[in-house]
Amino acid sequence: MKVFISSTYKDLIDYRAAAIRAVEGTNYQASKMEVFGARPDEPLDACLKEVEESDLFIGIYALRYGFVPEGEDISITEREYVHARKLGKLIYCFLLDDENQSWFKRWIEGEPGKTKLEDFKKLIQKHHVCDNFTTPDDLRAKVANFVASQKAIPDSELPIYQPAKPTGSTLPQAGFFVGREKELEIIRAALSLESRTWGALIDGPGGIGKTALAIKAAHDAPAELFGCRGGDRHQNSGANAEYFRTSRHVGTMARRSGLDKH
Repeated sequence: MKVFISSTYKDLIDYRAAAIRAVEGTNYQASKMEVFGARPDEPLDACLKEVEESDLFIGIYALRYGFVPEGEDISITEREYVHARKLGKLIYCFLLDDENQSWFKRWIEGEPGKTKLEDFKKLIQKHHVCDNFTTPDDLRAKVANFVASQKAIPDSELPIYQPAKPTGSTLPQAGFFVGREKELEIIRAALSLESRTWGALIDGPGGIGKTALAIKAAHDAPAELFGCRGGDRHQNSGANAEYFRTSRHVGTMARRSGLDKH
């Protein structure tokens, strides 16, 4: 099951990371702007597509209304919420408890965003029972409780993980891994032998699963990248280690192209 996490970005980086950890600590996959990758879509279109593909919608709102694209009358953040409601998604919202949590002045939006934000919050509270949050840890606990209260994926539908046998390879073993197909496809294309690129950069805040994604991508990569014979990448442990380091640090994965503005 996929959970879309909606919020403004710059003011809530630590809070988003906490919410993502809470979601990915369950059997759910977090859909978040941090790993959208390079896409031909406009930022708003990319966000709305992710909302459509998600099962649950979590909104996190503080004191910024967010980026309003040219030609639009509401922010990307509010548009995500409106789209989720239109699609009948299960929605749960968290509002900053600004009476009990101090906030940087630079992240408190003035007019006209202030009034738009107040109206947006009134709309949310009219249609949903909301919870308040203070610190990132407080938000993480509350998001985890909400996600855990939803119907879990039956054990019968989960893939059975069989630990790999020791091979002498220095490439870390691939653990249990589900989802993130779009990100893996972007990395796969960048590492293709036909590609003109020479690596893949996996970037984002701590706690969103960059290492697990790099390991999975390294295991899925063509054996020829390791200079192996017979298709056995485990025969070349030195190349494995170097590829794993490269897969985390070098190459081509997308800037957010405007998503970090909202």
